[in-house]
Parts: sequence; C-alpha cells; structure tokens
Amino acid sequence: MRKYLFAGLMLPGAILTAAPAEADVILTDSTVFSANSTGHYWLSWLWNTQGQPEDGPDRWNLYYSSSTDPLNPLFINSGNDASTEIAIAMTPGVHDFVIFGERAGDPTAYANDLHFVANLYFDGNQTAPDISGLYGPTCLTVCATSSANGLDLFGNPPQQLAGTLDYKSGDTTVSLTHFSWAVDEAVDQVWPHYAGDYFGAYSGTPDFVGRIQLTVTQPAPIPLPAAWVLLGTGLFLLGGLGRRRRV
Repeated sequence: MRKYLFAGLMLPGAILTAAPAEADVILTDSTVFSANSTGHYWLSWLWNTQGQPEDGPDRWNLYYSSSTDPLNPLFINSGNDASTEIAIAMTPGVHDFVIFGERAGDPTAYANDLHFVANLYFDGNQTAPDISGLYGPTCLTVCATSSANGLDLFGNPPQQLAGTLDYKSGDTTVSLTHFSWAVDEAVDQVWPHYAGDYFGAYSGTPDFVGRIQLTVTQPAPIPLPAAWVLLGTGLFLLGGLGRRRRV
C-alpha cells in the first residue's frame, strides 16, 4: 500500500500549488435611488430588494433577472414580502443581471441633471453600502460615488455612500463593472410580475430597466516553495524503487 501512497504524492514534472482560500460572498441587498451628479439624493425615488414588513416606508421594489433580455426576464425575486429579498452567490466570473423597477415620476423632466446611484450590500450587512455606483449624463457606464447625502436601504437620508466599486472579502473581490438605469418604453414587466395591488400613479406603465454587471475575481494558485517540489519528487522516486524491488 505504501508504494501507491508515494507514487500519488508527486507526478514527474508537476508543480505543487496552494489554492487560494475560498470566500463565500453573497449579494444580499440592493437599491437604486435618484441623485444629482455628485450622488446626493434628489427627488427621493428609491427601489430596493426589501418587501413588507421589513420595508416600513414601502418603497418601490427592485427586481433582478438572470436573463439579459429585458423582454424575456427570468426573475430572481418577486412580490412585496420576503420573496423580494435576494441572496445571490458571487462565484468567480462575470455576473450580468437586468434589473427592473416600477416607473416613478417623469424622468424626462429632469433629463439633463438626473442621475442614479446603485448601492450593493453583501453578506447580510445593511448598515452601509459596500459598493456605490453612479450612472447618468456625466457618467455613462459607472463611477464610484462617496456622497455623504445618499439614501439608506429603506430610503432614509443621509447615508454615507461607499466611494468604491469594489468589495473584498478574504481572497474574493467583487467589482461593479457596469450600471445603467432608465425608462424603457418597450418594457412593462413589473406590473404583471408583481403579485398584489401596487401603489403609485405609474403602475402598469413602461418600466425603469437597467443592468448590473459584477465581476468576481480570486488570486491565482500560489506555487509552493521549491523544497516542497523536491520533497514530492523524492517521495515519488522512493515509491518507484519500492515497486521494482518487489517485482
């Protein structure tokens, strides 16, 4: 039995590596709110992934879809209760989501100045956002914002924003690489998806639709010191000698 143990320890020419520690990162909350170009809240429009009864102010809901086609969504969350919450595992790679919200007000009236902030919360944290990204006329992809006058998870001011597009937990880094949010006249998915009597004068009209792209990275495996490689090679050779002597 010993010869098989030795032989399995090292293959000729192989390099021993140490895998990075795995970090279980979960996207657990998300909001989008209306703002100016600095990330300061404006008009107080807010969509979140918290339903009743936790969401006391009962803000508009933010729905995530794993399909990148806004006309054919695959919704991850729903309703206006516990099912509105999200818990999305941030495995290494690129995660693309289309996000939906019921229409709030008339954004065309503020077209030149209106911006939006996406706040992302991870691993059950609800105290302050871990990532804050700005989108609007002055930032057409996504920009980090550190305004001290944002809105919290339930739409209450003032909230200090994260000032970063990256969240790090252990060896895992989650980066917000794209955010957008605007009314799409061709899309009305929220009204039929929502179960219940949705409040608001804009229910059943074209939705706000956006995109959240998250890129999750971990460091490459680290080669172990040369001494470990030599030790493994020696053990392999000893295993081979043991087999020959017993033939």
